[in-house]
Amino acid sequence: MAINANESGFLEFYKMFWRIVLGDMGPVCRKVLYGYLVLVILILIFGKKEARKFFGIMAGVLIVVCLNPLSVYYVSKYADLSSRYFRFLWLPPAALTYGYAFAAFAGLIRQKKVSAVLAYALSAVILVYSAKPLMSVTSRLYTGLEPNPGMQKIDNVYKVENDTLQICEIIEKDKGDPAAAVKALYGYEVFMDIRTYDASIYSGLSLKKQNKYRGKKLTEKRLNKMYSKRKYKKLLYYLINAQNPEQEIDFDPDKIAEALAEKEYQYVIVQTDQYVMPWFEACGTMIGVTDHYTVIRVGK
Repeated sequence: MAINANESGFLEFYKMFWRIVLGDMGPVCRKVLYGYLVLVILILIFGKKEARKFFGIMAGVLIVVCLNPLSVYYVSKYADLSSRYFRFLWLPPAALTYGYAFAAFAGLIRQKKVSAVLAYALSAVILVYSAKPLMSVTSRLYTGLEPNPGMQKIDNVYKVENDTLQICEIIEKDKGDPAAAVKALYGYEVFMDIRTYDASIYSGLSLKKQNKYRGKKLTEKRLNKMYSKRKYKKLLYYLINAQNPEQEIDFDPDKIAEALAEKEYQYVIVQTDQYVMPWFEACGTMIGVTDHYTVIRVGK
């Protein structure tokens, strides 16, 4: 969302900026950010001189440079960074602050400094407040089709699913130029892995919408309704993420080819055992298979 600073006053510009930032943040990120700011305040009040100086200056630089809408523009422009860079750069100082607060709290307990322990008790509450939601979502990390009970080891050095490596190698070999960007249709299960490992393979679909259609039952009525209203993007979201139907469906693959062409897709990455796989295969040429996926080049 763009903000026209020329049409708003100084304070209104800042308010609008932070409404957008906090509105776009997930609840976990907001809790971690709020917890970080509270910890900085506690350190400035109760911390040692060195800690107050270090974490105070670090927070000041973060606020002035990274969390300031005016500096976002200039730093992005002259450092050639995306205007969303600030959402990543606040994480390292936040992590360092959480680590220090935890270590300080543990040290005070060992030293049995009751008054100081009480002073840092709120820090422990903040740590739990921020860490709990992070721990709760580890079971929903993007680990492909295999269920993830929490944090688990991945064998390859890139720490992505083997399917992801295989998919990217197939597409890279086919397109010829490793640096060339291509648009590929792929679903929720490989969404984060692919865009993290190889950003040149772009989907054009949002994670939120991917998740919306994930697990929906495939029905002929819904497919025809989306197609008749020319909602091609929604149709593709649905096809690549929906569950297999409970009964046979009659849907012309040419309609899918039309949607793929309209949205300028060059490749499709579809689960091999999905009902829709033959439909997508009819829209192009199969160029490779992985453990769980088939990769198709769109067009004859």
